[in-house]
Amino acid sequence: MRALIVIFTFFYALYGFSSAYHIIDDPKEAIAFRLAVTTSAKRSIYSSKFIFKNDEMGLSTLATMRAKAREIKANGHEPDIKLLFDSTGSIGMPVEVLLHLEKEGVEIRFYNDIFSLKKSIYNISRIGLEYVTNRMHDKLLIVDNKHVISGGRNIQDSYYSIGSKNYLDRDIYASREAAWDASEHFIEMWISKAVTRFDFGLGSLMKCYDKFDRSLLLLEKITEDEVKSCKLQLAEDGEKILDEVEKKIEERISEVEVDVEGAVKTIDSINHDKNVEFIGDAIDNKGRYQAVLSTKLVEIASKAQKSLLIETPYLIPDKRMFALFKSLLDKGVKITVITNSLKSTDGLQAFAGYYKYRKKLVNLGEGENQIKLYEYMGSPLGDYLHAKSAVIDDEIALIGSYNLDPRSDRRNTEVMFVARDLESAKTLYKSIITHTLYSLPVGRNGNPQNGWDAFPGASFKKRLQVKFYEGILKNPIIGPGIESQL
Repeated sequence: MRALIVIFTFFYALYGFSSAYHIIDDPKEAIAFRLAVTTSAKRSIYSSKFIFKNDEMGLSTLATMRAKAREIKANGHEPDIKLLFDSTGSIGMPVEVLLHLEKEGVEIRFYNDIFSLKKSIYNISRIGLEYVTNRMHDKLLIVDNKHVISGGRNIQDSYYSIGSKNYLDRDIYASREAAWDASEHFIEMWISKAVTRFDFGLGSLMKCYDKFDRSLLLLEKITEDEVKSCKLQLAEDGEKILDEVEKKIEERISEVEVDVEGAVKTIDSINHDKNVEFIGDAIDNKGRYQAVLSTKLVEIASKAQKSLLIETPYLIPDKRMFALFKSLLDKGVKITVITNSLKSTDGLQAFAGYYKYRKKLVNLGEGENQIKLYEYMGSPLGDYLHAKSAVIDDEIALIGSYNLDPRSDRRNTEVMFVARDLESAKTLYKSIITHTLYSLPVGRNGNPQNGWDAFPGASFKKRLQVKFYEGILKNPIIGPGIESQL
């Protein structure tokens, strides 16, 4: 305990409980900032991601971390590099690369690993089906407990405008106290019972059967020594994969016009003395998810006096959200919400949940003070809206991973960075409100522009699918249970 007090006092004196709050809208700047903070690491890099794909962005990120691990070792230190994946969002990550990274000193763990049969049976018997349904939706990159990047972006090409279809998204760069608090949150999750080491499971074992020309279906045996030999061979394959990726990184940075030096200069020059609070959900000592953020956000939003501006890709209001909106409208608060249209959404089930309540939302309140609801239609900025942000009273800015849906409210772990700073709130307000230029207002009849078409611009296939899901959600027997998972 005394050691913790000393550490706490040291960081208080060093940082003065202040932080930067730099909003990152441009996907190229998002790449630049990630490279800038990662390559600046002296000892530690902590990364938690819901989605981490086996594509250019994913492999380049891992190659950069490997290079940093090697550099730290060359400087006579042990690297403290921890990668935390949600097991469902990282499907397809090459086992060869993961095995190689472990040999390089990079620690890898998974949240609620449902693809390990042994772990799943044990944990479901211990805490129930929530082991399967609760997912880690955090999106954190923390370097040396000094820098943190978070927000809506996962690690996948489409979040950085290098995919065939791309997301309109937003990140926040923060520092000092906010980075320290985010780091504490990460470590608490890392050591929790919900998080386990990378498991060489059945899917990975199949690669060894292939290498030794054995058949699992014919129940042909493979020895422990052969498995060990196979792992070494796979790790060597992983090294070759990252070697090829690393050779191309500098060239791709130039091609995509990513200004890493500009990001470094921005970090050095921006104000690091803003009032920034980090909030994250918790995991208890049994590995169970504990909702913290949703209650805190309701508390913050309920204090709004003038205005509430929200941008969220998924909007499925529950009773608590309706009660919050109603209470704010009753005291004269102006509420504006921007979300996806059917044309722009990437989540049809979630859209069906939103559509069920769309008309009720826009008719909440009385007289002139009713919710202004906009549906994003896609634009050169991105095909799908994925930013998760809010501005309260033009004074408080909020950016994080939290969606306005049941999963973020009580199923997924989420994080949020709250800045009580006029400049940050003004910048974020301009960023969000610009997206209304690419959106249609929803009329009181529940349709965009008060028109006859409920889904302007949407394909016939999407229309059929959302009507099908809407029917399921309206079913009194199975609907409520399914809606709670959206």
